[in-house]
Amino acid sequence: MKRASAGLWIVRISWALLGGLWGAWLGFGGYFRLPSNADSFATFFATGFFSFFAVVGFASGMAVGALVGGLAEKLLRHLGVGTVGAALVATLVSAVVLWQVGSVVQAKLPGLRALVPGPAVAPAVSPARETPPEQACEKQPPANSPQYASWEAECR
Repeated sequence: MKRASAGLWIVRISWALLGGLWGAWLGFGGYFRLPSNADSFATFFATGFFSFFAVVGFASGMAVGALVGGLAEKLLRHLGVGTVGAALVATLVSAVVLWQVGSVVQAKLPGLRALVPGPAVAPAVSPARETPPEQACEKQPPANSPQYASWEAECR
């Protein structure tokens, strides 16, 4: 059995490295969408939260990338595909699987992708409708003496 070339080893290592980077981006990417507030403990807490998930994403992305790439290459080579062709197709398969795993993770853990804060938009206010003023003088005068005095002063 002959040794594989250095280029092939670089491709094999790239499966794990790129998978780890993709996983770390999934874990930490939502942090860049949060509004920054340096006066709050929440910013520090959010940094720790997203850093933890970046480390977990890096480790799991490395494992998934290396496992899928290695298994795809081994299967293709077993089926008779050449070394270079198997490595290239395994790279493509690894990228597609990582992309799909990333979308599943983001669907299951929506907190990892924070909402983008949009511009503050004032709610639409409809103009006030003018109601015709009540004709107080057309009504019967009130029986109460303080209100009757007010009615008397206004209407007479």
